[in-house]
Amino acid sequence: MAQTGTVERVVAPHGPLFHRRIERAASKVFAEGDVVVVVLEETFTPAERTLISQGQSEGIQDIRRNFQSIMADQFKSLVEQATGREVRSFTSDTDLENDIAVEVFILGDQRTDLSSFEGLENPAEQ
Repeated sequence: MAQTGTVERVVAPHGPLFHRRIERAASKVFAEGDVVVVVLEETFTPAERTLISQGQSEGIQDIRRNFQSIMADQFKSLVEQATGREVRSFTSDTDLENDIAVEVFILGDQRTDLSSFEGLENPAEQ
């Protein structure tokens, strides 16, 4: 079972980022153990839909993979912030036939809480 609040914390940051980048919000987010999966549906732009309907989809997959490569650090950072764990691996793919994109994050170790070293602790507690 997903940790309490993990899915909600992942959805909250992903929605706006995905929406700004591809004008779509996450449809579903699943978090279980060391795996977080973000599913996006209806992600194609009108231009992409036109190309696909005309049998010209060859370049779309390449463009999407290039985009995900460019955005990987931002996506991983959001999941790390939401889960408090480092992202060991990130992969993404798009099903052109069904207009579904899937982002898969494999989590690593817990990140160290450095808030006390950054002057964020409450001075009244000292």
